Amino acid sequence: MLQKIIVSQACNILQSRIDGPTVRKMSEGTIACKLELPAFDGTDSKFSMWWTRFKAYAAVMGFLPAIQVGGETMMPASEGKEIDETQEDGKKKAAAKKRNAIAVANLTMAFTTEATMCLVYKTVSSEWPSGLAHKIVSKLFKKY
Repeated sequence: MLQKIIVSQACNILQSRIDGPTVRKMSEGTIACKLELPAFDGTDSKFSMWWTRFKAYAAVMGFLPAIQVGGETMMPASEGKEIDETQEDGKKKAAAKKRNAIAVANLTMAFTTEATMCLVYKTVSSEWPSGLAHKIVSKLFKKY
């Protein structure tokens, strides 16, 4: 899955760290960058490299806090809980919930085998029917 994003000088750093980004200067101080979501096939020897690339991808895409071990402190109690976004606290909870959804989606798309996909299934609960990204990450670290 390729996603085209606009970032400032971050792509210069990424170009030296991740294989394959397409970097093109758009205007002064703005660079267009295509990053490919790193795929993971469950091979033990590939986990370290994949995790490093996935974290870099998560940082650029804005969902890195959602994959930190332990999760975000501002997450609501459940996926279906109504959030009052008129309050500052509610805005933070809504943003954390959105980062989690993006993280779960990206982890799901990155996994290419039944065994890795099973890690997503194991985090599904009645409170979080789509799963929690930090729990998927915890299961990854237990397994690899």
